[in-house]
Amino acid sequence: MKANKIGKILSITSFENPLIKKTNFLSKKKFRDIHNQFFAEGEFFLNEAIKSKWKIHYVLFDIAKETTLKNNRNLQKLLNTGTKITFVTREIIKKITKKDNPQDFLFVVERKKFELPKKNIKKQLSIILENLRDPGNLGTIFRTMDYYGIKNCFLVDNCVDPYSKEVIRSSMGSLFNIQFLAISKKSLIKWIVNNKINLVGTSLRAKKSHLNYKWELPTAIVFGNEKVGLSDFFHTKCKSSVKIMNRGSSQSLNVSVASGIIIQELIRKFPNY
Repeated sequence: MKANKIGKILSITSFENPLIKKTNFLSKKKFRDIHNQFFAEGEFFLNEAIKSKWKIHYVLFDIAKETTLKNNRNLQKLLNTGTKITFVTREIIKKITKKDNPQDFLFVVERKKFELPKKNIKKQLSIILENLRDPGNLGTIFRTMDYYGIKNCFLVDNCVDPYSKEVIRSSMGSLFNIQFLAISKKSLIKWIVNNKINLVGTSLRAKKSHLNYKWELPTAIVFGNEKVGLSDFFHTKCKSSVKIMNRGSSQSLNVSVASGIIIQELIRKFPNY
């Protein structure tokens, strides 16, 4: 193993180094939960994380690209504030990211702890996701929410881990710009009732079109599992249910596509929400 200190910068070439092993373990949810950390890669994602004030613990940087470090403003800012930057081989970055052509660096971030919203409830539009299992769907919904300026997302039951690399990649960095909270059904319904929020479900069983429904703020829209849709729990708790009416032979839409269509309609109805 080689580990040389260069100012605030270290150089590591061994897979057996404790820092490398720990970072690699963050690929698994169990260790993300233990350390309360996760990793992302590349300049675009780092910029989003810094912009939204996520805490960066350390950076692993491709030693072959060492000369580019001095021109990277974000990394120089982190370096100047005491964040550790470690030079590693490209093979180490490939192993951790499980990519043949990874970005020049990855960075480890502390997870944020979000809470139930307490301000501006009357004008609020929230998204509830029940038991979503596909990371691509979750990441795409985060990206759509971020695009339209919707900040609050509630993850109910056994949703995919939002800090998985697949969710982060498919969100295109939007994960850093919204607030998402894993919450029990009981706690969520209590918050909804106490704040007089209109709870609207999305379901193929619904008779009402999302285009004709009389939307009112504050509203929380529930999207269910990719295969089975909403649970009976939400069917009984929702004020009403809507669906996107089809004109072709297909009977359903991908949940991330459906969420985008309905969110677009709500933004059209409430452009200044």
